[in-house]
Amino acid sequence: MENEETQKPSVRKDPFSRMMFSPREAQQQEIIEPPVPESTIDYMQLMESVDTLMTVYDDLKPSLKKLSPVLITLLTKFSGEKK
Repeated sequence: MENEETQKPSVRKDPFSRMMFSPREAQQQEIIEPPVPESTIDYMQLMESVDTLMTVYDDLKPSLKKLSPVLITLLTKFSGEKK
């Protein structure tokens, strides 16, 4: 029995053995639950921002439809020169 007790400390000095067979007390101390963050999101302001973005998009949509053929033409000219 004394041989077993004297061997245990020497086995635990090895880094691999310490990693694989560490005492349970050390494992319990390492487990720390992260704190739960409180929600600080202002949902009303978020929805207002989304509404503003959608309104701007709706206002610009006809202009983008008119400009898309011009942009496509320019892109085909520039892509043709690169070849």
